Amino acid sequence: MNNIGQSAGKNLEWLAGFLEGDGSIGLGKHNQTSCKRIIYSPYIRFSNTDALLIENCYKILDELDLQYWISAKQTKNGTAWDLSVKGFKRCKKVLPLLIPYLVGKKKKRAELVLEWIESREKTGNHKTYTQRELEIYTIIKELNDPSYPQRLHARPLNNEGEDIVRTVQKCAELSRNAIALL
Repeated sequence: MNNIGQSAGKNLEWLAGFLEGDGSIGLGKHNQTSCKRIIYSPYIRFSNTDALLIENCYKILDELDLQYWISAKQTKNGTAWDLSVKGFKRCKKVLPLLIPYLVGKKKKRAELVLEWIESREKTGNHKTYTQRELEIYTIIKELNDPSYPQRLHARPLNNEGEDIVRTVQKCAELSRNAIALL
């Protein structure tokens, strides 16, 4: 057994942490012009300009026997690598393993994507989307809304006694409130 198998829990924690920081979870929306309908498909994506981090991601996914796709594009910061897990079966296999280690908005997104996958399994993949399935897509999109700050800028203590720690707490509260409203 290799190192990944010996410490699968730690590797899943690492992968979940990487997903929180440099990844995305969602439902892709595709217009299928041939039959004039919209298709939604689940995905999990890990992105970074550090190839070693992406390599660690795919080693963990290899251990889980999951298929993935890697692509690269040139950016002003160098080569950006994307590792994607796509589709019902693959996402359904990895999401329950990662959800216990997720904390923020991505945990809620992961739970919603998993709920959507399970709903599609019950209703039938080739059937019309249910109202709840369409609602899930909308909620996931709203979770990606940048209406609350994602970046904090350290600044000296102001007259009101607010410092970076209080700013972080305020941003975390905004995130919790936004998730609770969904």
